[in-house]
Amino acid sequence: MSSPILQICCLAAAQPDSNSAPQEPQFVSLIRQNLPPERYCVSAVATPIDLQARMTTQEGIQDCLVIWGEAESLRQELFSLSVLLPTVTINEHGEDQTQPDLINTVNVSPKSLEQLPQAIDQAISLFLELSPPANCALPETKSNVAIGQKIPTEPDRSPDPGNLISLAAQQGRLSAKLKERLGYLGVYYKRNSKQFWRHLSDSEKTKCRDRLDQIYRTIVLEYFKESPSSINNKIDEFVNAAFFADLSVSQVLEIHMNLMDEFSHKLQVEGRSEEILLDYRITLIDIIAHLCEMYRRSIPRDT
Repeated sequence: MSSPILQICCLAAAQPDSNSAPQEPQFVSLIRQNLPPERYCVSAVATPIDLQARMTTQEGIQDCLVIWGEAESLRQELFSLSVLLPTVTINEHGEDQTQPDLINTVNVSPKSLEQLPQAIDQAISLFLELSPPANCALPETKSNVAIGQKIPTEPDRSPDPGNLISLAAQQGRLSAKLKERLGYLGVYYKRNSKQFWRHLSDSEKTKCRDRLDQIYRTIVLEYFKESPSSINNKIDEFVNAAFFADLSVSQVLEIHMNLMDEFSHKLQVEGRSEEILLDYRITLIDIIAHLCEMYRRSIPRDT
């Protein structure tokens, strides 16, 4: 299975200084040069209305928007058109800042276009974590907002409730389509680094390890029984838990060896041969293969 192709749509913001950004064909070309064609399909539109029209068809659904230039007015227009997409802006101002508003914008400097793949990954990740706020208005227009900073709501600017419902509905549709399109890659974006093993507290590690030990024990005890669907579900459960905890293969091997040591001790006490345990190497290989394949397909590739 090849890596999913991301649909990237480019849009140029109006520039007060014509020398501050290249003409559209040039900037689209620059973006294409920094996005490997085996992973990205880059196209362009002239206006937000053109983008909205494109998004009305299944074939025109885009995975990420790249805006060249000052994007504040465009962001407001996109908001009013209920166009919600992961968004990367390319301009000199607000370098390396992220705006946690409804459009979730990640900024890249024109001098750092080699960072576009990472910026797109980050924008998509933020988008998949986005939830419609209970109280929101048009995006902040005065300045870029750093990540983690809340968008102030002006008292005299009340959002249209119908528009917010439309935005929430579109967000759900786009998010679902994006996850479906990305497959394993979408699962990767949903991972929360705070839940990674290395970031867990001691008590959380104990709870996570106990769960993995229990699932793995069930897999081993049922692996050679005639219930493939049941065991496959358990393998998926184990691999998903290990994947979201960012466990390494060596940690999975440790879980296996600890269980085999326990079984070996019981067999010795009962005076039985330990050779039967060698058969469970197949179980270990099966699970590691599943986990490695999930990691292989999920990690965003820059080349």
